[in-house]
Amino acid sequence: MILLVSVDLNIRIENLPTINKRIARIDGRFSTMSITKFGRAVRDRAKLELRRGYVKKRAAQRTKTLERSIKVQSVDRGKQAIIVATAPHANLVEYGRGVVTPVKKDMLRFIGARGEYVFAKKVRATKPVLFMAKARKWALTHMKDYISRRVDRILQSGGDIGDVGIAASI
Repeated sequence: MILLVSVDLNIRIENLPTINKRIARIDGRFSTMSITKFGRAVRDRAKLELRRGYVKKRAAQRTKTLERSIKVQSVDRGKQAIIVATAPHANLVEYGRGVVTPVKKDMLRFIGARGEYVFAKKVRATKPVLFMAKARKWALTHMKDYISRRVDRILQSGGDIGDVGIAASI
């Protein structure tokens, strides 16, 4: 499962070298700080949607391996953030699973929640928990507002603003 967040802010005003230097500095700070921070916010949203989906579907979330596997990776010197769910069962949770029936034998056998063997003729399908799709939708609706707030804050400070209080921008 991969979700890509990317923004490229390129502004250039002809014949104004001082302003262009300031804009370049603002562009560099915006790209490296804001996209990675926004990627972290999208990661947190994916984890929230995963928890909500588990509660809504009454599915068991025993080990939290899927939630812990959702990570943000910075690419292209901070200009892109990739949100990745690396757990092997991430696609089964996101897209659901159909009915499982035995192919070669009459029964299915697997280890249950308490460590005992469970036998079944078939295992019912699971409904999808669209945690990454909902995080993507959230990112698309909040990205424009987030970027405009960050650019306004950076322009007001002349490019010297840090990442203090960035959560308030989201």
